[in-house]
Amino acid sequence: MSEYGIALVIGAAQGIGRAIAIQLAQDGFDVAFNDIPLNSDTLNARKKGMVEGVVKGWGELNVMVENAEIAKYAHITESTPPTLPLFYLPRR
Repeated sequence: MSEYGIALVIGAAQGIGRAIAIQLAQDGFDVAFNDIPLNSDTLNARKKGMVEGVVKGWGELNVMVENAEIAKYAHITESTPPTLPLFYLPRR
């Protein structure tokens, strides 16, 4: 393990999450990262599983970056009650 510790970046496949994971590695952290399919029914369970997996495999977790997002691009009339609490971006 590095002297800086272990970092987990959730949502690191592209963009800001990817840049954060790269920077943490360059700064000396051991970095675990992933990209979770955005299924609102399992997202929180998968995040919890990632944290537990890192702690089990590496013994600790010093930094966690939660960068996964959920967005629904649709007209409000096409939304269903389970999707309304999610971050909503109207279609233009």
